[in-house]
Amino acid sequence: MPTKPRRTIKYRAVRDKIAADIESGEYALGERLPSEKELAENFGVSIITIRQAVELLAREGYVEKVQGSGTFVRHLRTGSQQRVWGLVVPSLLYSWYPPMAGGLQEVANTAGAQVLIFSTDMDERPCESILRAVAIGVEALAIVPSMVRPLTAEPLQELAQSGYPFVLCAGDVPGVTAPRVLWDSRHDGAIATQHLLDLGHRRIAFFSQPPAPFVESMFAGYRETLAQAGLSPWPSQGVFSESMKDTDIYRAARDLLAVSPRPTAAITTYEVAAHILCQAASDVGLRVPEEFSVVGYGGIKLDREPELHLTTVSVPKEALGEEAGKMLVKLLMGEEVCEETLLPGTLSVGRTTGPAPPE
Repeated sequence: MPTKPRRTIKYRAVRDKIAADIESGEYALGERLPSEKELAENFGVSIITIRQAVELLAREGYVEKVQGSGTFVRHLRTGSQQRVWGLVVPSLLYSWYPPMAGGLQEVANTAGAQVLIFSTDMDERPCESILRAVAIGVEALAIVPSMVRPLTAEPLQELAQSGYPFVLCAGDVPGVTAPRVLWDSRHDGAIATQHLLDLGHRRIAFFSQPPAPFVESMFAGYRETLAQAGLSPWPSQGVFSESMKDTDIYRAARDLLAVSPRPTAAITTYEVAAHILCQAASDVGLRVPEEFSVVGYGGIKLDREPELHLTTVSVPKEALGEEAGKMLVKLLMGEEVCEETLLPGTLSVGRTTGPAPPE
């Protein structure tokens, strides 16, 4: 009697095809699979069959299901031993973050790991980017909070309580207990202010994008340094933009320059804000730095007004990535790490600060 051909179970056939695609690299690490409906249409099977196949793939470690987000590829190849760390940043379009990624990668290479980068500013629920990274098997994370789409404390705190190793970088998330490596913005606000005091300025303003923990720390350094010189902030509470949009920053800059008597200098918390403040000063007929001095913050190169060589406080971006990497190594080994590590910036004198104008 002839042997009957073996009947292939539908969901196994679907599982085998998707697994083969993952093995071959058709689906990249961290990539979201098509929806159940799309897969059902592609394979010509029911959604129930697709669910059975995906459940099997999840049990085998090929994929990870994230509630409310979808199903994501967990490994490029089954059995792969490649270690993966993650760097979560607002966006790589910002010049701050590529050097930071480079510093983290240096440490990761030594530890035998590669670094994947996740962006949060394009995600309406930015914490989902972090949970997806955890779901696909990233073993540790360095997380940079965004000012555009702030991170929610609750899921991060739950992650911390679970023992998952992550470090907050260049910013804090109130309500989250996790190691953090920050720029010493209190110190940086102080050295920017002291530079202007040394030039003879006495009405020194604080100009910033919307308040954030590092902004508050920088304002404290500014205020304390003025107090040591027997002076007060001018105006008393500083001037803050309503948002990160250039139009709002420019509007706030014009408000600052309308203060009477007008300040003769300002420190800023954002290089873009410094450029916009210089433009606003020029628009009201003030010469920079002869009549108005400006100090930037960050030490990043911008395309706008390349001839404008800012005096600025340069922050150690690559060093921050390296320090975050060293913390992750210790956390993965079960060692204790400092709750907070502060990295001071350095003053770089350019052409936007000069002696205080005569009264």
